Amino acid sequence: MGEETPNQTHEILFNDFIPLSFRITVAIHFGLILWLILNLLLTNFTSINVLHLLKLSYTPHNYTHLDDLSHNQDTNINTNNNHNHNHNQIESLGEYAAFLPSDPHENDRLIKGIWSNLKFVSIINITCWIIYKSIANISWLTPLFYTLPLVSLFMTIYKLFFKNSYSSPGQIRIFTTIKRIIRGNINSQTMRTNDILISDSLVSYSRVINDLGLVIWNYWFDSNIGYNYKFESMILSIPTWIRIKQCWYEYKLTGKTQHLFNLIKYSTGLGPLLINVLLKRMLLKLSNKKKPVENYYLN
Repeated sequence: MGEETPNQTHEILFNDFIPLSFRITVAIHFGLILWLILNLLLTNFTSINVLHLLKLSYTPHNYTHLDDLSHNQDTNINTNNNHNHNHNQIESLGEYAAFLPSDPHENDRLIKGIWSNLKFVSIINITCWIIYKSIANISWLTPLFYTLPLVSLFMTIYKLFFKNSYSSPGQIRIFTTIKRIIRGNINSQTMRTNDILISDSLVSYSRVINDLGLVIWNYWFDSNIGYNYKFESMILSIPTWIRIKQCWYEYKLTGKTQHLFNLIKYSTGLGPLLINVLLKRMLLKLSNKKKPVENYYLN
């Protein structure tokens, strides 16, 4: 065996410390930490109002469209209807843009929410990682060993991106945005820039998303069979198809050619994926043709 180079040694150490199955979760976790630090710096050392930039507010009066909802309510409604109306208002706080700037002190509430989420996902992820490393060589716990990374990932996603009856406007905003983007839709009226930035981020991090497919393939299908190149290309193309659908939606809505040009621009991203599929298909066929010849000479 040859000697390991320093780069190979570092790669082995990194893979041992943060295995591929936990890498997406760690990336999300790291992003949450950076988001907390950024908010702390902007709130305490600058005059930038983060909530105002996000067009988000915890005050219903900053959403002028809610005034019409309030005036249309009957004054003699029961408690249950009041609760439903308040719930609809909270939904609107997250879905629509605030037209009036939020109070700068509201950013403290945003920071507390980020910190609360960070504590929860930290406990879950660190606990899963410790158990994962502890049972790595215990054969009868192999199903748990394979399941823990997915539990860690989905608990993190659920906490950060899904809403419940106690969700804040910020959580509602994240939930509605992610749901809208996954469907390939876009809020062109109040959240266009927000939706485009997140969609473009998905395109940029398509390789990271593909890592999840690789983990699921190796853990839940057959690690002895190579990662299916068609499955890989399908996962890599999902963010691009989302962006293409958004461009097409905006083109139909406005008729502006700039959206059609954007659609063409993002469509070019499918070209390398198609070439990659064709090359891997050709190499696989050549490999299969060589096997009978090799077996003939071996026999």
